[in-house]
Amino acid sequence: MVGPAREVVASGGALHSSAAWTQIVADTLERPVVLAAEREDTSRGAALMALQGLGWVESLRGLEPPVARRFEPDPERHHHYQAAMLRQQRLLEVFAPWARSEGAPARIIDRSLAERDH
Repeated sequence: MVGPAREVVASGGALHSSAAWTQIVADTLERPVVLAAEREDTSRGAALMALQGLGWVESLRGLEPPVARRFEPDPERHHHYQAAMLRQQRLLEVFAPWARSEGAPARIIDRSLAERDH
């Protein structure tokens, strides 16, 4: 069984370009975010998985991407983001009561498009 993630390994131009954005992700998720040194690490991961599939790499253990920086979550900011999410959920219940259960964002979009088309 897989438990909760201890940390999040992230890459990408937006996170590399903004330490503030990366810190927000760590605070919101309440998990450390390890920013990979490679800006677009998806290609690296896909290549490693292909090599493993071909049998050229036995295991991906020990092949973790080099780390550029680690962002630790701030518990106080996490609390503020949680409170903001609850406020948003309450507003959604008031102004869009049909969007209360799982998958609500998709239904909101679907309903908005349906209303626009009629």
